Amino acid sequence: LHTAEGKFKQAGTDYENAYQRLASNPLIVAGGANAAMESHDLNLAQRWLQRASPKMNASPQVQREKERFLTFKCQYEESAKLGYSVLEKLPHDREGVVYLAYDLYYLGRLEEALALVNRYEPVIPNDKDLPLIAGNVYAHDGNLKAALENFTLALERDPKMAPGYVNRGFVLNDLREAEKAARDFQTALKL
Repeated sequence: LHTAEGKFKQAGTDYENAYQRLASNPLIVAGGANAAMESHDLNLAQRWLQRASPKMNASPQVQREKERFLTFKCQYEESAKLGYSVLEKLPHDREGVVYLAYDLYYLGRLEEALALVNRYEPVIPNDKDLPLIAGNVYAHDGNLKAALENFTLALERDPKMAPGYVNRGFVLNDLREAEKAARDFQTALKL
């Protein structure tokens, strides 16, 4: 609850207390790493993940947090491998899908990223990141109409998503809709 409320220091204290009581619980390590990453403290996240025993490393929750950590560290190939492992064990895990799709995109495996998005869009409907990733793939491929549709869908799902406005702004600019592009860029700056 403290992590969800943005009270990361309290969340860290709670996880540390839980770890002192039950150091073998992989959910405590995963939760501590998650809270650290949510607070943008990658050093602390790494310390949490280093606490995982080999048995704990088999936990899909710990694997998901390692996947996320590796994505933040730009180690996309290793992260993608973990992402596929997480999805085998937790086929409806939103974070595992999203981080894997980003990893594939960053690796230039665009068809694979788009296939993953299309496969999971019905499984985790209303997710804001999946159309954002699809929009990036379509923009990369020069399919501006599909990119625009996906960025717009992402913004409908989360109107406070600055990257959605920026990405859509670039597409609108490429479509020679300068006024609309400028509005999107201005909106992104306000967020």
